[in-house]
Amino acid sequence: MAKVLTPSPEQYADALDWVENCPHEYDPDGGMRSPEEWELDVFLARLSEHFAVEWLESEGFDVRHVPDSETDAYDLIVDGYRVEVKFRKLWDYRGPDLLIRRRREECEADAYLMVEMDRIGGPASYNGWVTKCIDADEADALAEPYEEGSHDKEKVSRDYLLPAGCLRAVLGERQTTTEASETAV
Repeated sequence: MAKVLTPSPEQYADALDWVENCPHEYDPDGGMRSPEEWELDVFLARLSEHFAVEWLESEGFDVRHVPDSETDAYDLIVDGYRVEVKFRKLWDYRGPDLLIRRRREECEADAYLMVEMDRIGGPASYNGWVTKCIDADEADALAEPYEEGSHDKEKVSRDYLLPAGCLRAVLGERQTTTEASETAV
């Protein structure tokens, strides 16, 4: 069972501040979300990053949060690897698939980590669980179009995702692959 994560007052305040000072412009996601839904997504994305850091540290990983001013291609450096945190709202989807953006360039995330969020109590209270992970190259290979529209999202079926506890193995496999390709050169 995944550890239930509840935001601290500091994490909650940081997520609210992030919405107020977000450097990104409103993204209607192909007409699929309103400005209010976008603000909620920005808030939950920030909370999910906090939850991911908390969980990763509790699992013994070395974690550094990467500010968007440095890059928006990934959120965390985990044991030297680039990890993008993705969240899903459980009040919209139970047992959700992973949604990713089509990768635009080299040197993006090495792995994805999924945080599932749910409401508790009122509409402004949330819990999260770090639940799934996958190697980014594998996700790219398995991704399918998400929905029709002008957005750039693809989905990776939940059936292909590994339990979050496998992240160390996913990163270890990536290291082996990287070392092998460097040796072959």
